[in-house]
Formats: sequence, C-alpha cells, structure tokens
Amino acid sequence: MDIDRTIHEMEQAANILLNPYQQSRDYIKMSENVFISFAKSQFTIPQCFLILEKTRVELVLFETVKMIKNILIYEWRGLNDDDKMVMRQKLLDYVINNPNLPPSVIERVLQIVAIMVKRKFLEDGGEELKSLLAKIKEMIFESQDNRVQQVSCAFIVSILQEFTNTVKSEDVVLSFEEHFRAKKMFEARELLLIFQLIFDALERILPILDMNTPTHFIMLESSLKIMELVLSWSYITALIPKRIIKAFESLNNIKQQPSLRLSTLWQPHMLRRRTIEVFFIIYWRIRDHAVLQQKGMNCLIQLSTLSGPVFSQPNSSFTYFRDYVELLMMMLKNCDVNEREAFGIATIIRKLLMIHNVKTELARMDEGLVKEFLGAMVLMTVKFNELSVKENLSYGDTVYTDASKSLLEAWLDVIDVVEFAFSEEVHHHARVIFDKFIECHIDGSGTDQEIKCSTFFDTIALYTEAKLNELCTCMENPDSVTKIFDAPYLAYYDIWACLLYGCNRRKTFNSRDINHLSVQLSQEHKIDSQSTLTTLQSSVQLQLPQDKCDPTVRIFANILRLCEMENRAIESGFGATWSPLLSSTIMWFIGQYLNIYILIDATYYNPLAPVFAELFTIGSALPANAWCMNFILNKVAWNMHKYHHDVDVVEESIRLFLDIVNIRNQKLHMLLNLKVFKI
Repeated sequence: MDIDRTIHEMEQAANILLNPYQQSRDYIKMSENVFISFAKSQFTIPQCFLILEKTRVELVLFETVKMIKNILIYEWRGLNDDDKMVMRQKLLDYVINNPNLPPSVIERVLQIVAIMVKRKFLEDGGEELKSLLAKIKEMIFESQDNRVQQVSCAFIVSILQEFTNTVKSEDVVLSFEEHFRAKKMFEARELLLIFQLIFDALERILPILDMNTPTHFIMLESSLKIMELVLSWSYITALIPKRIIKAFESLNNIKQQPSLRLSTLWQPHMLRRRTIEVFFIIYWRIRDHAVLQQKGMNCLIQLSTLSGPVFSQPNSSFTYFRDYVELLMMMLKNCDVNEREAFGIATIIRKLLMIHNVKTELARMDEGLVKEFLGAMVLMTVKFNELSVKENLSYGDTVYTDASKSLLEAWLDVIDVVEFAFSEEVHHHARVIFDKFIECHIDGSGTDQEIKCSTFFDTIALYTEAKLNELCTCMENPDSVTKIFDAPYLAYYDIWACLLYGCNRRKTFNSRDINHLSVQLSQEHKIDSQSTLTTLQSSVQLQLPQDKCDPTVRIFANILRLCEMENRAIESGFGATWSPLLSSTIMWFIGQYLNIYILIDATYYNPLAPVFAELFTIGSALPANAWCMNFILNKVAWNMHKYHHDVDVVEESIRLFLDIVNIRNQKLHMLLNLKVFKI
C-alpha cells in the first residue's frame, strides 16, 4: 500500500472539504469517499504513525488518530503488555514533541491513551495508573519543559473525562457494567490522588504566579480545568438503573453540576481551612481574566455545596461553613462584584444556605460575622435589583435578574433563623429590600395612579391586580397581545410574597405574624370568610376581589385568576406570547402557598384566625379546601398537556403534584374524595 499516495489523496480531499462552497457536489462526494475508503482500509498502527509524521493537515491527522483508536480498541486483548506500554509512550511523545499540533488532534490522541489506561485499570485494579500518576507528578513538579507540564495536565483531563462517563464512553467494546465498575474503583482512590496532585501544584505556583507570563497562565488554566472536573464529579450508586444514570450524566453535562458529596477519605484535605483559602486566593488573582474567572468561580460554587460523610466528625460542618463565610466576606470587602461574577456569588450564597443547616450553623456563628454576612447579602440584593431593571428595559442578558432571584431564594433560608436569633436584623433587611423593590419595580414602572397601602400585602395585591387588568385589556385586543406584561416582574412578586409570608419549603404551618394580622382584621370587621370564599371562587371568572377578602387569600386569588388567563390565552392561540418562565413561577408560588395555607392543622395556633379556621382547616364547613385542591390538580394536568415541551414548567408541575400526594393522614383521606381523583 502506497503511503505517500494515500497521504496526497487525503490532503487534497481535506482541502476540498474544508472549502466546500468553492467546489462542485461531485468533488465533495469524491472527497468524502476518500476518507470513507481510508476508514475501511487495513492500515496497521505503524503505518498510521508514518502518516502522522508525514502530514500536517488537521483533518488527515484527525482521521488517522481515529483509526489508531479503533485498531487499539478492537485488538486490545491480542496485544501483550510491552506493546501496550510502548504504544502509550509513543502517543504521549508524539504530542509532546509536536507543539504545533491542532487542539482537536491533541485531545483525540490523549483520549486514546486514556482509553488504554482505563482498559489496563480494569485488568490490574489500578496499579499501573497509580505509578503513571506518580510519573505525571514528577513531570509537573520537576520538568523544566513547559510543554511536558501542559501535556501532563491535559492527559489528566482526558483520564477524568474517560472515567466519568459510564454510558457515552468512546470505548464502545466495554459493557456498561465494566465502565461503571471502573468509575466506582477510580473515584474511591485515584480521584483523591489527582486532587492532591493538582492542589499541591497550585500551592507551589501561587507565590510566583505572574498572570502576564504565558506559561503560568496556561498551567493555571489546565489546573483549574482539572479541579473543576474533580469537584463536579457525579457520584452515582450502583442501585440506580442504567437509563437513569444516562439521564443523570446528560443533565450534568448540559444543565447543572451535582453537589459535592464526599466520603470520609477526603476529611484530611477538605476540612482544612487552607483548602478553601487557596481557591479564594486563586480566584482573587484571576477574577479579571474572563477565560479563567469562570473556572475559578465554578470551583468555589462546588466547594460551597460540600456535604456527605466527609462531615462525620462533630462540628466539622459548622467549622467548614464558618470558614467559608469568613473567606467570602474577606473577598467581598475588598472588591465590587462585577457583572461576570454576580450570578456566581449569588449562587454560592444560595447553595451555602441551602446545603447547611441554617437554623443551627448560622445561629452559632459569631454575631459580628453574621451581621456582616447579612449586610453583604442585603447590599448585593439591592444592587442587583436596581441593575436588573436596566436589563429588563434593554431586553439583553439577564445576569442581574438571575442573581437577584438566587439571592431572594437565599433569604427564604435566612428566615428560618428569625425564630432563634437575629430577628431584628432580618426584619430590617427585609424592609430595606422590599422598599427598594417597590422603588425599582412599582414607582418607576409607569403605573398612573399613586399606590398608597397600609401593608405589604395590599401593595402586592393592588399592583398585581393592576397588571392583571392590563393583561385582560391586551387579551381583548389581539393586535396588542404581544404587550403582555413581562414575566420577571410578577415572578419577583411571587417570590417576595412568599418571603414576606415567611414561606419556605420546610415550613408546614402559617407564620404567627400573618395569622395575627388576619385575627386583627377579623376583629375590626375588615375581612370575613364568606367574602374571602367568594373572591376565591370568582377568580376563575376573572372577577375582581371582594372588599372584605383576607389579604393573603386575595393575592392567592389573583394568582388563580392569572392561571385562568393563561389557560384562555393559550387555548385562543396566544401561546407563543406567553412566557414559560411566568408559568413555572406560578406553579412554584402555588406550591409555596399550598404547603402553608391549605389544609391547615389548627392545633399549631392559639387562636387560629377565623378566616383560616372556617375555610382551610381539615373538616371545615365551607368548601374552600376542596375547591382549591380541585383547581390546582386540574391546573397541573393542564400544564402537563400543554407544556410537555417545556422542562421548567413540567418540573414545577410535577413537584407541586408530588407535594400534594405526599400529604398524609386526614389530609390524604380528604384528597381521595376529590372529584379529580374519581374521574
């Protein structure tokens, strides 16, 4: 077989395929056939290496490396150990000795070596990989050749990428069970070794780090990429079916990273303050470099989600939480959060408060540190709120809008602490944020009439009703239907309404303040049960609320009214102008309200407000509970039919349904008697 002729034909074909608009269809087809014939040919590995040495055309190199990979995979069991080691070293030397190789070719070559390592790993239990990692460590720390260091880090990345996938691996010969066994063995020991290796490298480079030096920049970029993969590793139990694992791995790749849940083996490394400190120092040094900043931020976000057996020691979770908050405050005091990092910082705070037990850990922290932390939160919330208004007006990126949403959700967790400590600070901050929100989204929103309200609830209710009236007007005029008010405003109102009610997903009873307000209004004859029930039931006819409706139920009735508008708009063919974000937020709000105000257990209150006692307690005479449940369940079914293509709406609808069917005891008996369950 003439190697030179084959190379010449492939290079000509590559030039045609890389410039298809200048060629005829026949030439393009002939060029494709050249590579198809090459893939079916009987070239040996030595011949493939000869092609790699003689050509510099990227497509030819790529296809040749692909052929080497296929040969190795299918002939692996016929090769002896010496041949495998020689082949692996030859591939690594090829990458090291050719600094001008295209990135796609380097990645493909290192992927082949990673596949070879994984195959051998299953055969010897990881002995060869352990010695290989020791050699890589030596190359990183002792080699004076920057190219060797870069290739070493890139090789580790390829190994991590190969072991993390159990379903979509390039090694198609191994079964799913073999891939899964390799992953579980790898994460039990080698993953920690890689973390130690790269962490030591980062500590070494920090004192001499110069971001203007290309070698330092490349080395730091490679190290952070490895750390990002390690800290985002998806730990999956063997009890999960294959199809679920496949979906989980795909979700991690495209949507969000899993929380960092580590075993006790990681305690000596993760429970040191120095570990978090190094990542904060690195982030501080790279925050002005867009390429590296996101990788550093992702590492900090993953560290904020640390949980699991790694916290088996007493007080270890609290110590970690305190150290993280202290270091975060040190960074925030010395910088002004910019647009690139706004959402990342908000996500860190949200996940810190979500993962850790706020009631115990935040309450145990030093009072000065807690006040500083809450102060930083309120400043960022106010700032992001102001900047989000400009985003909504310009219809551009929604960085500050998303960051505001994360911080508002974080405040829901902070409310947990109010009953135990810092109630004065939290109430003050809530008022500051609410006033700023009103200033940004109501006072400057173009509403004609001046809004004067005695309570937060009246403010939200009146403004929501004003917007609903605007929506009704738009729906009556098809030419103006595209003017339907923007979803983010109402989404914020839903979140803030829940925040002010003291709602969160872990509370299952009404807040004392809201109950006391309802009792007071009942005593003053400003609200009554019949008007409240009428308002609820008339909401689906798009009627305005009664004068004597309870303020909290009034807001809920407005949301049900909005649900009915949504149904009518989509049934009338206006679905393209309706925001799925608004639909998913509606379901989230209903879930929050449902867990607190529907099917109330009266034993939690002394006394329970008359409106809630007569309408929403178990066994109440008036049919408010059954009416609300029937409406909500029908809405869930409607969403599953109309929004089956929208993941967020479906997820919120399913979550709401699961919240309903998880109800126990008397509540479950009442649910099973509903019409919707008898159909």
